[in-house]
Amino acid sequence: TGIGLGETEIAVTSVDNPSAVAKCKVKVIATEISVSPETLDIYENGEPVQLTVTGADPKDITWTCRDKAIATVDANGKVSGLKAGTTEIYAVCKDGGSMAFCRVNVHTHVQSIDVYHDGKLVEDDEIVNVFIHENVEFEAVLQPKETILDKTVSWSSDNKEVHAWWEEEQKFFARSTGDATVTVTAADAGITASVKVHVGEHVSSVSIEPESILEGFYVDEHVVIKAVVQPADAINKKVVWSSEENS
Repeated sequence: TGIGLGETEIAVTSVDNPSAVAKCKVKVIATEISVSPETLDIYENGEPVQLTVTGADPKDITWTCRDKAIATVDANGKVSGLKAGTTEIYAVCKDGGSMAFCRVNVHTHVQSIDVYHDGKLVEDDEIVNVFIHENVEFEAVLQPKETILDKTVSWSSDNKEVHAWWEEEQKFFARSTGDATVTVTAADAGITASVKVHVGEHVSSVSIEPESILEGFYVDEHVVIKAVVQPADAINKKVVWSSEENS
């Protein structure tokens, strides 16, 4: 009965004639092996990671990689990531007794961050206008998004008088009018992206200057009047003109 892995020799000796001896060389091979970890997440061009085998002598293991363009493994089971993707590392007993594998996911570090507001990508140098006393939600999309491992981000504002960050709800609160720069930082690689934000008021009133033109003006003559929107820092100052009598 095999007790442990390795080679030994079994001998049989005659009781009547001790010189009558026969020997048999025996090799106990692995019936089942496993690789740890079963799944490995590493970065491309990052530090190599050592895999371990249980159930067999490491000297009796041959290591191979299914896709050598994604990752490599040396003779001792040390894995290195080459480019983003997924592949398998196989551990095979040299005697052909057993095989196990580890699934390897090779990731990239964060290269850039796209910031969205109300589902729309915020372009470079764009100013996001928001109303006072309202919540402001931003979404950070890390790039390249398909191969990022750590997607943790943190948010900050350079003007806390304008923006208060609510950690529990992951959103800003526009507490006063003014300007601020909101910055998002990726935990991986420390990449940042910034958005300029202007907090303004809703329109409280509209007036016309001049208020009246009682002296009259001629047909086909043009008179300039203007709409004055209050407060001055109202975000949406668009107006619609109409006349009670168009003839």
